[in-house]
Amino acid sequence: MDTQNDARHRAFTIDKRHHRDGAKTAQELTPNERIDAATSLVIDSGMCDELAFDTCMEEAILTHSCAIEGSELTLAEVSDLVERGHVISGMEEYSTMASDLGRAYAIGWELASTGWPSPTTTMIKALNALVMHGTGVMRNSTNGPYDESRGEYRLIDVTAGAGGHSYLSWEKVPQMMEDTCAWLSSRMRNIGEMSASEVYELSFQVHWLLVTIHPWSDGNGRTSRLVSNIVQAAGGVLPLYVRSDDKAEYLSALAASKETGSPDAFIDHMMAKTAQELELMLAEHERSVNEMPSIP
Repeated sequence: MDTQNDARHRAFTIDKRHHRDGAKTAQELTPNERIDAATSLVIDSGMCDELAFDTCMEEAILTHSCAIEGSELTLAEVSDLVERGHVISGMEEYSTMASDLGRAYAIGWELASTGWPSPTTTMIKALNALVMHGTGVMRNSTNGPYDESRGEYRLIDVTAGAGGHSYLSWEKVPQMMEDTCAWLSSRMRNIGEMSASEVYELSFQVHWLLVTIHPWSDGNGRTSRLVSNIVQAAGGVLPLYVRSDDKAEYLSALAASKETGSPDAFIDHMMAKTAQELELMLAEHERSVNEMPSIP
């Protein structure tokens, strides 16, 4: 297995320390308890050891993350792009978006394999540069030029669409990013002692912070979800994705947290979705392994 595939495989292998004896799922459990219980059951199921599981999961992550940003590529088309380099005619921009995100994730899994003990602004800017490599452009503003394809911070103020709320002033972005990385580094040093639910919660906290700071003029969502997945993989839990079908709820939860200035609404939403996703994966796995083929 080459280095890139090995890093990806490690990213989708749950750390056995997250196993809990007697774990079970029940409706009366909190989302955190459901996540810890489901994580134990995923470990017991052997799901993560199955052939091509990690490849399929990564392709799903790429498909849905890009779809949230407007991509029309299907999972099958992204799989064909990743595995064979096949670009769909008329969807070159979406193909570039997915290919660039795939390369960013390859580096992300490498960072996760080290435990990512010291996240820095340089690292996160480099990840955004990979995300925006083929679609980013040089921007000229009254405050000076900046290159999106190099991960450079925006030099303009931005809003969330026409009439939407304003994000942090561009002048405050560099310091806020330094503060965010210092905070994240302090948490990552103890990630080996966290439960599965605590790892997920940390990943959603940094996800919310990056979206709220909005350091770049483009690629904020994809980069925030990537960093969140790196934290998850570094913490030994299964990296999960926001389904494109859930885009409206996802954006609504982000907006609610932006309105209050607290990540609580977003984290509550993401924790509930994570518990649901893990349980759905388990149910589908059980159905698949117990399904008897039809004999002609």
